[in-house]
Amino acid sequence: RRALRMEDELVPYADRVAHRYRQWLEDQQSNGFIFTPDQRWWLDRIAEQIGLNLTVQPADFDYGDFFDKGGRMGAMRALGKDWLGLVEAMNEALTVVEPER
Repeated sequence: RRALRMEDELVPYADRVAHRYRQWLEDQQSNGFIFTPDQRWWLDRIAEQIGLNLTVQPADFDYGDFFDKGGRMGAMRALGKDWLGLVEAMNEALTVVEPER
């Protein structure tokens, strides 16, 4: 038999990712990283994509809003030559993995 504890609140995955994203942005700012509005557009969309699809892959930049904003080249122009490293860091930081019970 199992019982739910009061703190076992069901929260949509996208909301949990959004919360982690806010924390990640605060951590970045605390470490001296300030993002431009254009960079924030990309970071916001990456976080949204993680909330919807669990991860972001380079191929995702070939479609939708990413593509409309310049795709992979647009991301590189806005986020720098190590944009893929930033995407991977966001994948790791924002992905919510539930511990096994």
